[in-house]
Amino acid sequence: MNQYTFYRKKIAGRIVVNDGFVGFEAANVIESTIGNENPNYNWEEKIILSLSVDEIGKMILLLSGRNSEVSLFHTSASGNKTLKGKRMDNGNILISMDHTLPTGDKRVVSGISLTPESIVVIEELLKSGIFSLTYQKPRG
Repeated sequence: MNQYTFYRKKIAGRIVVNDGFVGFEAANVIESTIGNENPNYNWEEKIILSLSVDEIGKMILLLSGRNSEVSLFHTSASGNKTLKGKRMDNGNILISMDHTLPTGDKRVVSGISLTPESIVVIEELLKSGIFSLTYQKPRG
């Protein structure tokens, strides 16, 4: 499994590439740990968005600067999920995610700022994810 986790003051994000799964995860900081040198993040209530090959392509277009925005939407029995990304004037990319549960409750993780350094790493991981999703092991 390959993954890259990036931490910000109140938000953490993670790209995961694992044997046919490519996902983007995000979690908010646990309020009681804000201001701590090493705050804790609420990974138990994270938002997970599994990416298809086409969605990986859309993300790579944003990360590489060929598109300035991306919006992904998933609906399932577990509710509706969205991921939005926008390239900022300073070269960073701002990501937000939300998950509306079937009960109507909503989880929101917004303001994930990807720096140029993070963008390069994420782009390479997503490219490796295309191979992970499309490679078929020989039968026999």
